[in-house]
Amino acid sequence: MEKSWKILIVDDKQSFINQVTNYLSDFAHRNKILAPPLCATEPGAASFLLKENPDIALVLLDIVMTERDSGLKLVTYARDTLRYRNMQIILMTGESFNDEEKIIEKYQVNGYIRKAHIGEGESFETTVKTKLDTYDHLLKNEQLAERYKEELKQFKTSLRCEAEYIMGKGNAIGRVLNEVEKIADCDFPILFEGETGTGKEEIVRYMHKISKRKNQKFFPVNCATIKIELAESILFGHEKGAFTGADSTRIGLLENTGNGMILLDEINSLPFEIQGKLLRTLQENTIVRMGGTEEIKINVRIIGAGNKPFGILVEQGAFREDLFERFVRIIRIPSLRERSEDINHLIDRFLAEETEKMGKKVLISAEAREILLCHKWKRNARQLMNVITNLIIDVEQNQNAEYIIRPAHVFHYLKEADNGQILENMLSSVKDYSLETALNKTKKEALLRALKETNGSDKKAIELLQIDKNTYYSYKRIFNIRWDTETNNAI
Repeated sequence: MEKSWKILIVDDKQSFINQVTNYLSDFAHRNKILAPPLCATEPGAASFLLKENPDIALVLLDIVMTERDSGLKLVTYARDTLRYRNMQIILMTGESFNDEEKIIEKYQVNGYIRKAHIGEGESFETTVKTKLDTYDHLLKNEQLAERYKEELKQFKTSLRCEAEYIMGKGNAIGRVLNEVEKIADCDFPILFEGETGTGKEEIVRYMHKISKRKNQKFFPVNCATIKIELAESILFGHEKGAFTGADSTRIGLLENTGNGMILLDEINSLPFEIQGKLLRTLQENTIVRMGGTEEIKINVRIIGAGNKPFGILVEQGAFREDLFERFVRIIRIPSLRERSEDINHLIDRFLAEETEKMGKKVLISAEAREILLCHKWKRNARQLMNVITNLIIDVEQNQNAEYIIRPAHVFHYLKEADNGQILENMLSSVKDYSLETALNKTKKEALLRALKETNGSDKKAIELLQIDKNTYYSYKRIFNIRWDTETNNAI
């Protein structure tokens, strides 16, 4: 196979360059090297050729030219300034040095040849061939590394998109994902805190998927569901005979996770004595099974999570302060109320997922969506998903055989004490300039004006508004309008 290796010969004597070129000509012919050698007789010209030809495979370089160390300065320029790591550099000298090995190591050169030996036997040709093969090998490895790096980047990008699909793309959750990406490959223990339903487990799963432990186990454990008397055995394991009924040795979750990652959700639910044992595990990276004495080395990454701020839990005596201090960082997951920019995405996600499960094509009106956007989701995304699921279950077909979630459905399901406040939030939102919202505000104002004009008479208001009775009462219910005929004002 034809090659096009580039070889640079640098020497201050043109006659010597011609000699080396002649020696290489036969070699080039036999190995089908198409590119003729590049040549330079002084450092400036050599520097130019190096900069303009980053694909030079081999440099045959004279050490002593205009200055005694001219050649070594060129090596430094190629390695440190231009950062050519794959390029093979062989030093040529007519003098004898006693510190050849030191020079080779210090300047990252790949060989040393006496000028007098060039052309003698096959040693020179063998050296050249070996270095060119080495260059090919390094170049191939570099290309494979770049390809792997690009594939890894694409893989992580796809995982980020997956996480954003689950959590949303808003700035608040984006900052959490960015922080998780920074610490994913670290081994230190982390605490996550956030209200129930904010997605702590999903975030930790994302961290595991992008970490160096991604091919190892991931165990999420809800500590609040573990019986107190079984907590030590479940987490640390037990030896045979450790307690009544312990008929065999059991490996605990911390040991069984191997080199993976374990999430101890509601970690503050663990009894204080178990928290103390966990503290020793974090300090020593060892566990002792219940009823045993042997310290067993483990390499699991421990992640804790809770639905209350850990600082407050420590103050309340619900979480050991010394254990709290062993966790290097706390990452807080914001509530859905703090990232309202994600609600619209989550509505679409839950609609798509739940309608697919039920095999039911359901749409949502703009007004109904706006009500969901303005609701204060006290139980976060989990509550929103439950509402969407129930709306899909309950919605009925209209005369056009369509399933459309309307505002009345949403208000009915949310069972708000003051639906009017939600609507007021929706209509007065300075961030919402949609035509739909403007129309809603106009409709509400029209109903209020008509009722004011007719002293609260529904029949006369309907005539003034020139709409049918069903539409009128639907709007009145949606906008939560109640009228006091004595004061002739809305209540």
